[in-house]
Amino acid sequence: MTNPSGADAADERRARVARALIVPAFIGAQASSTATLTERMEFYRVPGVSLAVINDYQVEWAHAEGVVEAGGTHAVTTRALFQAGSLGKPVVALAALRLVEQGILSLDADVNTFLTSWKIPPNNAWQPRVTLRHLLTHTSGLTVPVYPGYPRNDALPSLLQVLEGKKPARTPAVRVDLTQPSIRRRERRRYRGTAHTP
Repeated sequence: MTNPSGADAADERRARVARALIVPAFIGAQASSTATLTERMEFYRVPGVSLAVINDYQVEWAHAEGVVEAGGTHAVTTRALFQAGSLGKPVVALAALRLVEQGILSLDADVNTFLTSWKIPPNNAWQPRVTLRHLLTHTSGLTVPVYPGYPRNDALPSLLQVLEGKKPARTPAVRVDLTQPSIRRRERRRYRGTAHTP
């Protein structure tokens, strides 16, 4: 059997996503099985999805299925906007580590040496030293655990407005709120969306 390449390989990958998603086996189950994308959407009660596959740094193909809102009739397209939420974290981490590998960023340098339009502000008289390693491992002490998103027709804030907690942002300003000894010892890990804002 030969390995498919080019368009054939892309078609095969697309078919696997549409018709052969792996359903995990749980303890006591005999084996994993497969399901179609539509079946998985029904199982998880997801009204619509838009996905893109990146291959060799290019969008190889995109696919949309379902509707924008449960009970609605407006079809999802490949241009539909969804809040990606934490799905962006591994992408941001990968990009950051690639820059570390290239010598552009450092895991252990104070991120304020790299930031330009915004810097991690002082906490009273103390200037926190936060590194990329802290950000990627949720040990930075930064505030704002989650970002709630924005209704479809609301004004969207700039990244700077989000970081400074200024309208139309819907979250408070990003700050380091742990004390210096806690930060130094890294005793507390806490999940934060702030650390991975692309």
